Order: sequence, then C-alpha cells, then structure tokens
Amino acid sequence: MRVAKARTTRIDWIDEALRVIHDEGVDGVRVESIARRLKVSKGGFYYNFQTRDELLSAALVTWEERSVAEVINLLEREELPPRARLEQLFDLASWDQRVLRVDAALAAASLTGDTQVKVVYERIHARRLAYVASIYAELGYDESEAERWARGAYATWLGTAQLVALDRETFGSDVHLERHRHQIRAIVVPPERD
Repeated sequence: MRVAKARTTRIDWIDEALRVIHDEGVDGVRVESIARRLKVSKGGFYYNFQTRDELLSAALVTWEERSVAEVINLLEREELPPRARLEQLFDLASWDQRVLRVDAALAAASLTGDTQVKVVYERIHARRLAYVASIYAELGYDESEAERWARGAYATWLGTAQLVALDRETFGSDVHLERHRHQIRAIVVPPERD
C-alpha cells in the first residue's frame, strides 16, 4: 500500500532553498531542482509561492531572522556580561559550517550584482555590525573605537566564512574549525581594560 506524502509547507520550501544556497549558491535556487530534492511535484511550490523570487525573498528573510535576530535575542536573554556575550556571539554565530557557507554564498551573490540578495545582505551586515559595536561600547570603548573593533571582528568572521566556502579541505572538519575559532577569539576579544 502506498502512503501519500504530506503536502509541503512554505517552511519546507524555504529550508530546502537555504540548503541549496549552502550547497550550490543562490543561482541553484530553482523550483524544479528544489521540488526534486523535496521529492514532490512543482504544484506544491505554487500552492505556497507565486514565483522563484518570492521563495528566494522568503529564504533571505528567514536567514536574516535565524542568523541575526535569533542569535541576538538568545544572547540578550542570557544577560551575560559584555565580554562573555562577545565570546558567546562568536561561538554561536561563527563556527557552524552551514552558517558560514550560506553567508559566503549570499556575499558572493550580493557582490556579483544580485540586487534581491544585496538589499537583505546589506541589512544583515548593518544589524550585525551595530550589535557587535554595542558590545564593544559596553566594554568601555568610545563610539569610534567600538566601531573599529566591530569592523575588525566582523571582517575576521567574514574571512572565515570565505575560507570555509573556498577551502573545504582545510576547513571541512569541525576539528580544524574549532582550532581556528580559538585563534580568532584571541584576536576579537580584547584584553581586560585597566
């Protein structure tokens, strides 16, 4: 007896689109290939979305929520002191290979002129930088110093995302990434101020 597959939801399509971005980049987000990956017909897509761009937009908004808002909300709920929050931020957001590869793919699409991605990715950058700068400000840095520290820390994170995407041999294992994380933490978490 054959069991019918349950109807796919919007979130099924969005999650699969994010997996495709991880595996193939933004250009890989195509209705037919995602339907194949979900083992459903394209009809399920049109029940949830009108166009591929609508799916991509929903995936980008979901990514922004998961990679920025949820991380910030988690850190703020824990009520950690600023130094511990900065360390926790880099532990949460920076060292999951899936996060790093999706972010690298979005950066590539943004830089090559995909305006749909660029708008959201620039907003993600602004939110991340502002939050990191606010932590450095809480550590006692004035506004310009906090912004410099935040840009340096964020640039380090972006560089790690690019390395993970480009050099899967070196950064393909969690062990290598963990060693790298410890080195980076020593750079982005400043020593106690007197």
